Amino acid sequence: MPWFVQVITQKDISNMKNTGNKNSFDYIIAGGGLAGLSLAYYLSKSELNQLNVLIIDSSAKNNNDKTWCYWSDEEDDFSKICEKEWSKIGIQGKASELQVEEIAPYKYRKIKSEEWYKFIKNHLKAYPNFQFLQADIEYIHYAGLGTMVETSKGKFLASQKLFDSISPFPYDQEDPDQLKQHFVGWYIESNFPAFKADIAHLFDFRLAKGMDAEFIYFLPTNSHTALIEHTLFSGELKNKEYYEEKIKNYLLANYNLGEDDFRVLEVEDGIIPMKEVNIPQNLHQKWIKIGTSGGFVKSSTGYSFYQTQKILQKLVQHLANKDFDQEVNPKSIFKKWLDATFLEVMEDPTIDSNEILLQLFEKTEPSLLLKFLQGETSTTEDLSVMTKVPKFTFMRAGFPAFFNILKKN
Repeated sequence: MPWFVQVITQKDISNMKNTGNKNSFDYIIAGGGLAGLSLAYYLSKSELNQLNVLIIDSSAKNNNDKTWCYWSDEEDDFSKICEKEWSKIGIQGKASELQVEEIAPYKYRKIKSEEWYKFIKNHLKAYPNFQFLQADIEYIHYAGLGTMVETSKGKFLASQKLFDSISPFPYDQEDPDQLKQHFVGWYIESNFPAFKADIAHLFDFRLAKGMDAEFIYFLPTNSHTALIEHTLFSGELKNKEYYEEKIKNYLLANYNLGEDDFRVLEVEDGIIPMKEVNIPQNLHQKWIKIGTSGGFVKSSTGYSFYQTQKILQKLVQHLANKDFDQEVNPKSIFKKWLDATFLEVMEDPTIDSNEILLQLFEKTEPSLLLKFLQGETSTTEDLSVMTKVPKFTFMRAGFPAFFNILKKN
């Protein structure tokens, strides 16, 4: 069942067709996931909250279909709905001891998407001009001075802006030459106390066998429950059994948990493109891509939650100020070059990507590294971080990366 207070029913749709203009909205948001609902949330908190906004998604968004994690050095809108937060992170190399780092002033936060959806739903109930339609989006195209969204339940016109988070990102998922971050995760509950929940284990490389970055990501939420993911950075995808066997072996070797000792409560998986793509957009445009479609995912790491919030907060502020010359996702050539250089290194089959990641964490002060991974460092701080990695390796990768960035810009 669709979830907003103001739900568009089939009868409403018929009335829209008959009256001629009720199927027209100021803004339409195509896709009600992270980017779409975040945009609706920030619009509702701005002076634009009197606009008529329609959010269209094929799902009711009432289950836990994703886990989002991010770090922050301040309390924010979503701090209170975090399932767990940590002030310490752990990194473990193939043959080294667990390295535990205090990350003050940052905290690493974990949010269940189900709780986040519920939070957004409850907030938007106070804005009846924000409506939700549960329908399949079939086609988007320009129509006169607006943008038309054709769905399984009718046609709807965005008279001012269409925000699109469903169009595909320009990469080939099946191409083994295109780097991707792919993972399978289990949220498990053990039959007996097995975990210490004070450390977020971001990287455990002990299961890595080749040159591609491969690690276990382990987030214990209490003594019985934890999220465990097996992650690979590679062009070639694996079958599901590969990831699951790695998870089983990790739990047995490190926590003495056989398959009869725990239950899998939830399963998640994903494929995140790791590609630096230039998607130039400004706010004059009537059709604006957001989320993964708009290049909001940080290409070198796959992080998206925090970055999406920051981009959309600024986007709404610029819309409210009628500052339409602003770019949707501004990024300096220097920052693009850093990400592209990192990707060049990760794609090189002769370089052990696991060692590169491990060196970054071992040699960089934790709060600076987290700031760097979040994309919030100054040029001086960026250069400081880059001195911690093998200089010749990154210099060799930096030249082709630089010329590729210039071509795209």
